[in-house]
Amino acid sequence: PNSKPKTIIFTNPTTQPKSDSYSLLNKVLIGGGVAVLIGGLYYLYSFLTKQEELSEEQQIEIEEIRQQIQECQGEISVDLAIKILTQINKRVDEVLRKDKTDINTRRREAISNEAEYNKVCMEFLALKEEAYNQSTNQVLYHFNMHITDFKDIINQITPYEVQKKSVLHYRPNFMDTTIPNRNTAKEAFLFFGNKFIDEISVFNTKINLIMREELTKNNQELVLYKILVLKMKVDDCLFLKFGLTESQVRYLLFEYSLLEDKEVKTLNDKIIKFEEMLYL
Repeated sequence: PNSKPKTIIFTNPTTQPKSDSYSLLNKVLIGGGVAVLIGGLYYLYSFLTKQEELSEEQQIEIEEIRQQIQECQGEISVDLAIKILTQINKRVDEVLRKDKTDINTRRREAISNEAEYNKVCMEFLALKEEAYNQSTNQVLYHFNMHITDFKDIINQITPYEVQKKSVLHYRPNFMDTTIPNRNTAKEAFLFFGNKFIDEISVFNTKINLIMREELTKNNQELVLYKILVLKMKVDDCLFLKFGLTESQVRYLLFEYSLLEDKEVKTLNDKIIKFEEMLYL
């Protein structure tokens, strides 16, 4: 993609940007919104009027980015856009940890019960959508930037480029988990990647049909929902086996330069192809 910076008129945020509301389950496949896979998280950029105060640490980090944009005469490069994206990521993580501390545990405990698992997944997706709506509104407000401006920049970046550059600005929280060594990190990624490819391949025929046929919004939402649940289930299997999340494993890929490993790179390239095809 063209990495030439896009000029954005940057001013101090004196007024609230216009609010737009998007649905997580009907925007990705029909192209009405922006969703990017970053460390296992699906980033939907949208605006709500609800505001909560950001942490002092995050406000300082955002102010540093604002100053960098001003130094560039209002131009936002790919690198600066990813820094902004990272701030949204950090805020979402904080909101999810605060609002539903037990939801990941409940979902993983229900993994062998399809009905209960789907129920918890629906709850999680609704919570995540709200978290992204709120967090995107909060972060972009500090740049007096509308979602359409930011979307234009993000659309120029491949999922791989976002993934690679995001780890430079954001380290996932390992909590009480001991950071695994290089061999374990590789084993965990190969487990995750192969399981993801195997599971998502089941949907390949249906997805190809979707691309060729005009489907109703409800059908599109159903297929996307199943893909998101499948993705969560693979991530949960990874956690139950290795005690790691996908975001942590992807961070370790760059920490240990594992993408230079031929086996890892080949598998990662396959995953990226699926993600780009699905607009994840």
